[in-house]
Amino acid sequence: MGSYGELLDSNINLDKLSTYTLFSAYFNNPRMSLLREDGSNVVYCCKVRCGLSRQKRYIIAIVPKDGYTQYVKTASLSDLYWSILQTRTLDEDQVVPVHFYTPKDDNHNIIKIKQKTSEKFIYSCTTFPVTVSLLNTKTQTQPYSDSGTLGLALETYNCVVYLS
Repeated sequence: MGSYGELLDSNINLDKLSTYTLFSAYFNNPRMSLLREDGSNVVYCCKVRCGLSRQKRYIIAIVPKDGYTQYVKTASLSDLYWSILQTRTLDEDQVVPVHFYTPKDDNHNIIKIKQKTSEKFIYSCTTFPVTVSLLNTKTQTQPYSDSGTLGLALETYNCVVYLS
């Protein structure tokens, strides 16, 4: 009788499921395309439409290979068990699905500074097991603040989120 509660798909980490759900809901569950595979990771990506701006903004999910999973050409963010999620502004144009979402108010997911370097500011999140890095850019006129919200960090499009 004790085996009825066992999880059959061992790829899902239930401790991290709420974190995956948060990001999927924040971005309105974008459809992402397989960008590339290397020895240990699979990279999925979608382009974010950004109004009148000509910037090339992307959501990038890096999924560790497990040796068992068949990786599909397109997947929803909710189906990807990523270890790193990025919102980035890139110079090159990627041929991936275009996605639109409306940023949500995110006043309860507070991030606080852990470390500052010349390349990035590193934050911890008080409500989810993630580390957030905000990358410094050449054109940036002022540094990031010592605290903020996860939503504000994501909307910089210079953000890398590491799942702890």
